[in-house]
Amino acid sequence: MKTAMMTGDITRFGDIEFALRLIKELGFEAADLTMFDVEGFWLRNKELFNGDIYANARRIKKIAEEINLPIVQAHTPFHVYVKGDEKYNAEMLETQKMCIEIAGIIGIAHVVIHPVMNADDEFNKKFFDKLLPLAKKNNVIITTENMWEWQKGAPHCDYTTCSTPESFLRLLEHINHPNLKACVDVGHAQMFNSFDQSISPKKMIEKLGKKYCVALHLHDNDGVHDLHKVPFEGVINWDEIYEGLVNINYEENLITETLCPHDYTLEDCKALWIRQRAAVDTIKAEILRRKALRS
Repeated sequence: MKTAMMTGDITRFGDIEFALRLIKELGFEAADLTMFDVEGFWLRNKELFNGDIYANARRIKKIAEEINLPIVQAHTPFHVYVKGDEKYNAEMLETQKMCIEIAGIIGIAHVVIHPVMNADDEFNKKFFDKLLPLAKKNNVIITTENMWEWQKGAPHCDYTTCSTPESFLRLLEHINHPNLKACVDVGHAQMFNSFDQSISPKKMIEKLGKKYCVALHLHDNDGVHDLHKVPFEGVINWDEIYEGLVNINYEENLITETLCPHDYTLEDCKALWIRQRAAVDTIKAEILRRKALRS
């Protein structure tokens, strides 16, 4: 169980090497490689995808090994599918495949790929079936995540693919492939809890269980918006998250997914990242403490 943060919150100030070295300096135990452009979630990260992607991946792998900072997770560009835009969809599918190959070269075990939004289980199965053989070949586990939608003028988020514990589990069981698991985004789950008590981070974790819940996105919010705040600086009940993770004997990594405001300077962001690292250290220590009490 390693603590990690995403490179994407840092690369607006420098390249991936700069991000990895700073993550190490901040005291994290691992990194999550952001494969999209921070200026556009649907855009490929230029440093990874310009030129020879395989040479780029080997270079990133070498840097991570030199500084002893394992890259344990990655996040691909999204949205993965846009209804009616076949050119975009073909390019995005190819992008997902290249991301899996990059992860295979670097040795990244878990790659977060969003599901197709507002699509049924069979449609998502057809999408992931195009990626899973390549994931298996590259020793990569695709971890898809619980999502939310927003209707204009609405007071809160709306349901979409994998929004509820039941729909998330149903999708994974329908696809039924050993290389497809779940990344539980605790912030996304919390956005529903104010108006639907059947959804919470704890319930999402426990419903998916140890079989499927192998990755996390840890951040906080106001219970309504996807703010990606530092853990403990929002409304999430972290005691319940500890309980859920201990109940399923979670042993995988703890990935923080907080975001610095765009007007923050590097020094401002460093202060936030230090709080983020302290928060995830607390989360890890509490999970291990509670596990020890049960053993």
